[in-house]
Amino acid sequence: MEAETTPRDPPDDVKRLVRQRCGFGCVECGAPIYHYDHMFDFAEVRRHRPEEITLLCPNRHDEKSRGRLPLELVQQWNASPFNARAKMSKPHPLHYFGNACEFVLGSNTVFNRMGEGNALFRALTIDGRPLLGFRFEQGRLLLNLAIYDHKDQPLFLVEDGELTYRTDQWDIEWVGQTLTVRNGRRKPIVEIRFAVPDQVIVRRARFRMNGIEYCIEPTFAVLTNRGDIHVDVHLEDVWSAVSMGDDAQSAGPAALVLTELNRSVPPSVREENVKHARREAASYLRARNLGDGPAGSGS
Repeated sequence: MEAETTPRDPPDDVKRLVRQRCGFGCVECGAPIYHYDHMFDFAEVRRHRPEEITLLCPNRHDEKSRGRLPLELVQQWNASPFNARAKMSKPHPLHYFGNACEFVLGSNTVFNRMGEGNALFRALTIDGRPLLGFRFEQGRLLLNLAIYDHKDQPLFLVEDGELTYRTDQWDIEWVGQTLTVRNGRRKPIVEIRFAVPDQVIVRRARFRMNGIEYCIEPTFAVLTNRGDIHVDVHLEDVWSAVSMGDDAQSAGPAALVLTELNRSVPPSVREENVKHARREAASYLRARNLGDGPAGSGS
């Protein structure tokens, strides 16, 4: 009786084990959009064993479900997943278009109208290198996004609208429009919603390069090098929003310029700056909701 009532959808902990083994993508092609496939017909086995479940992209999953893909071939792919061999996921297109775009960075927003005369928009720049922005080309919005680890090695990239990520993470999960990266059972280290056709919502991320780090959480953004906090800041039609580093103006005039930064700040100090920003943001938003706060806060 218990087996007959087992739901078809695997439990979350089983899904995570399957994602980790399969490299967070289809075992045949590496695509980050996939289905959890019971290699043995679930209607017969009625169980969720991680070793019997694999990841297949919609095309391969449909072929297997319709009997056009033999189990033996799926088992071969499962034994040597594409992403486990490639170390990077297969590029996946993000379908942005239009003549306006918006980034939501915690509680802050940056809105920009695009066009042939304004074809490049940078939301975040470090040392003159854009880490978050759009490029406008023939009515399309081509997203560019780069998140690096503390050794300046790429973790997560979007280059002209094509997304890839490093597959040696603890967990990567794409549900609906939201991509989440975790480094353990704690809170996500990256949580981004790709709200096509014109919005990118960054709830959590750390944009870093060359010792400079800009941390985004749901209620604030903070420069961890010295504790500059951005809460409820709203920018519109700016060439460049937040520019950090010694070459902060080399990519064009920016609305918020952060220079003369200490790049060797210890991790413990950076974390204290994040904790302080969390407290300040909560206090500010509480006052704003009571009608006592200013329109925006940047310090």
